[in-house]
Amino acid sequence: MIGGKMRKIIEFIFIFFFFYSISIAGTTNSISQYGVTWTFDKNYEYGTFANGDYWVLGPVRIVSITPVFTGVRAGWEVNPTAGGTQGFDINANLFDASLVPALPYVAKGGESLVKQVPNTNPTTNSVTSTMAVLTVVDQIPQDNGASLFRPPYAGTDKPYYSLSMIKIDRLLSIQTRSSGISYDELREWFKHPHIEIGEGGAARKLRFSSPNQYGPAIAGALNAAIAKLSSYDSLQSKWQTLIWVIQSGIDRYHCSLTGQRWPGGSGHEPGHKLSVAFAAYMLDHPGMKSEVTKTYWWENKMINNSLWGYQVPEQQYWSYIAKDPGYNLEYGDPYKYIDGGNNLVRKINSYQIITGNIIKGEACWLLYFPSMQDWWSDSNSLIEYAKRWVYHGLKAKPDPCAPMHPEDIGKNPSSWRYYGSLYGPDGKGGCINGPGRFSDERDGISKDEGQYQSEQMNEMWNIYFSGKLPGSKGYNIPKEPRNLHIKSGN
Repeated sequence: MIGGKMRKIIEFIFIFFFFYSISIAGTTNSISQYGVTWTFDKNYEYGTFANGDYWVLGPVRIVSITPVFTGVRAGWEVNPTAGGTQGFDINANLFDASLVPALPYVAKGGESLVKQVPNTNPTTNSVTSTMAVLTVVDQIPQDNGASLFRPPYAGTDKPYYSLSMIKIDRLLSIQTRSSGISYDELREWFKHPHIEIGEGGAARKLRFSSPNQYGPAIAGALNAAIAKLSSYDSLQSKWQTLIWVIQSGIDRYHCSLTGQRWPGGSGHEPGHKLSVAFAAYMLDHPGMKSEVTKTYWWENKMINNSLWGYQVPEQQYWSYIAKDPGYNLEYGDPYKYIDGGNNLVRKINSYQIITGNIIKGEACWLLYFPSMQDWWSDSNSLIEYAKRWVYHGLKAKPDPCAPMHPEDIGKNPSSWRYYGSLYGPDGKGGCINGPGRFSDERDGISKDEGQYQSEQMNEMWNIYFSGKLPGSKGYNIPKEPRNLHIKSGN
């Protein structure tokens, strides 16, 4: 009888050779994708990569691209980088029209042409409908591109990653009650290029607008995708989604090599680390693993010592407690006892709730793929935070620090009278002792709350921590995992 892993490998071999041995190249004088059309001066050989994006054999003379660049919108770039400026849309940050090449343009091998399709009605958060990538090659790719991921669009390094690199035996087969997100929905999330230029709200404006350009929404879709790929579905049904998800990780990895960063602050940037980590895990790629060991990621900035909030100067932290600015700030506890981001007005930071399920998902996959913990920086801090969030909620106790003196509340630091004497720094690196900074009963609120939920991922979390499979009488979830039982094979 064939075991589950061997059955996956046999199915992988069948899919690989059946689908990719029949791919052929053709010739054309134009290529269209996602509402973009590149028109050439004559016919050139072309084909598609495994993710569906096109390549064309260069050098190729491009005579027109539609939608037409208006001078301020529908721009395009060659090998874009995280240099701070962009040539796609004036409604996004740091627009520079000089980055858009003049037409006709002779594109050479090793160039990725990235074109914006703008939103008809740009908003504060979104100016892009989608982007399309055309890769110019200097020789016809192996299998006419069908057995290769598209080379990364960012920067000048254009390596080929083969589908044969995928460690297919690493996919899980967990049987769940929930069928999870549909493959049709995942196609809408992952078939389009995940373009990452800029940070925070600036990056959001250049991402595809549908289904959603918000970082936590994309991260939630990634959690749902990994859950689907870890389900009991057949490899054949998972295959195209697996390619798209790994492709997005490859692209983010090469974006990071050009200087792209996803730092802490609000809710814009979670999940990008998981995107690269999952690709690294499935391809067993040393460079990607090395990038995930770094600490510039949102997760490293926002989760410290298993507590919420990024570190700021001590007085800045107390300023947020003294005087609410009217919006959320994610300032972490400088004394490392309680979750940050809340103050006398806000019992909990909204972004802590928004991203709660995102972090839970990342921790879930670190537990199911334990070797990932070896090269995910501060993996234990994130896992312990997620467990506490799920089973307890906000951490506001124990807190040995004194509360802010009532006479200083609502004032600017220059008017504080008791900072450093009755509350705040004790001069020894800690806080002045007291009964706690907040007198209300906020400790433990919002347990396991979070937006952008994946029902299937939540069920897999429960399976992990209960050691039970569906069919048992509910999930009696302990605080520590028991032995895990996963049915293997498809």
